[in-house]
Amino acid sequence: MSTKQIVDLVQISHAKNVVVTGGEPLLHHLNELCETLRTEIPNVGLWLETAGTAPFSGNFDHVCLSPKKQKLPLLENYAKANELKIIIENTDDFEFAETQAQQVNPGCQLFLQAEWSTRKGIAKSIIDYILKHPKWRLSVQIHKILDIQ
Repeated sequence: MSTKQIVDLVQISHAKNVVVTGGEPLLHHLNELCETLRTEIPNVGLWLETAGTAPFSGNFDHVCLSPKKQKLPLLENYAKANELKIIIENTDDFEFAETQAQQVNPGCQLFLQAEWSTRKGIAKSIIDYILKHPKWRLSVQIHKILDIQ
C-alpha cells in the first residue's frame, strides 16, 4: 500500500492508533509513513511490532520487540523496546525468553504468548511460568480467538 492509501484508511476508520506490523516492517524505510501520518492525523498513536532484525526507522510512540531465535534483533534495537513479546512454542522457549529479557531496558514490559498452532498444549505451561515469574504477563491473539480477518 502507498503512504496515501494508509493515511486514507486511517482517516476513514477514525483509528486512534496505527500498528505497523506484518512480515518485518523494518525492512522498509518508515520515516515517510510516520511523518505523513503525524502531519495528516496529528493525534494518532503510532505503534511498531518488529523482530528488530533491520535498522530502525520511523518515529513511534510504542515499540513491541518480538525476537525470533533464528535471527536475533540488532543490538541497538533492544533499547527501543517498550515491550518484549516472546512467542512460546515449547518449554525450551522460556530460557530464550529470559535471555531476551536481559537485553531490554528495565522498564520494558515483558509478555509471553503461545505460538498459535501449539497454544492448546503450551497454554498451561505459560500460565504456570508467569505465576512463578510475575515479571512476565500473558499476551493473547484476540483477533485469532474472535476470528477477525
